[in-house]
Amino acid sequence: MKHGSVLVLLSVLLAGMAAPAANWCQCFANDNILFGYVSVKAVRAIPEFGALLDGQDKLSRMADAGRQHLAVDLETVTDVWFGISPTGGGISVLQGTYNLASVRGVVSANPNLAIGTPQGAEFTVVDPRAQKPTMVAFVDPRTAVLGQPAQVEAFLANLVSGTQHAQAKDLAGLEKPTRPLECVLLEVPRQQWKLPPVIADNIALLRLSAEATDAAQFQLTVVPKDPEMAAPLSTWCQSSLDLIRLLPPEQLAAVPEIVRVLLKGAVAAPAPGGVTLSAKLPMAMVARPVGRRMGTGGPAVPRPQ
Repeated sequence: MKHGSVLVLLSVLLAGMAAPAANWCQCFANDNILFGYVSVKAVRAIPEFGALLDGQDKLSRMADAGRQHLAVDLETVTDVWFGISPTGGGISVLQGTYNLASVRGVVSANPNLAIGTPQGAEFTVVDPRAQKPTMVAFVDPRTAVLGQPAQVEAFLANLVSGTQHAQAKDLAGLEKPTRPLECVLLEVPRQQWKLPPVIADNIALLRLSAEATDAAQFQLTVVPKDPEMAAPLSTWCQSSLDLIRLLPPEQLAAVPEIVRVLLKGAVAAPAPGGVTLSAKLPMAMVARPVGRRMGTGGPAVPRPQ
């Protein structure tokens, strides 16, 4: 695998996925609208997900490439914060264990990679030849930042100056996450979701959290722009769920199974300023689509000694 491809693969795979010490999301550029936190350590501990790491999956292959080409052991990563901008792409902060001397030595020996030393980081690495360059910034031996150069540079500038995202108050919950997965969406992308303006333009933000016990449990909180909408929104959501459950089974046959299971046990309840929808899924049902995206299924590849 080419070195530039390794950097791109790291960014793509981890942007869509940190013991927390800071709210890194508040340092992301203002054009980011989706923010999240994932406890990689907690996810790895779930048997159904641990079984997906069979050596041929994308994450295992990425970890192997990271060790070989960048001297970075991604299997030490315990936590990840991420942000996504509709125009600037994704950015991820990975907390793990990095031997910066080894990384710098390997990178320095590769003429195709460029090293920078901006304020806020020990050094940065980028492949300037790539069609869409991805930058890696090592803030310290525990913190690495991945993303398009403009996103990483903006992050470092905010980190040095103490500048926070314009809606930092809405991201406060990501500083000390209480669940393995927490996400905040500050703006509903109307075109991508094909939502009518009457819905998209009246949602202030969405919060999603998930945890796993005997099943995967999800909570989605919808906060409308007008606080007076909160109470009727809660009533409407629960009434809609009750109505859907009264529909004949044959009318729901075309709905994907995973959606039917979610709707069957979902409940709506008032939340501060909005409404929270709670639902759960069997872990096996969640693991199947995740496994398909990870490319799980091939024979295990021995780890290098």
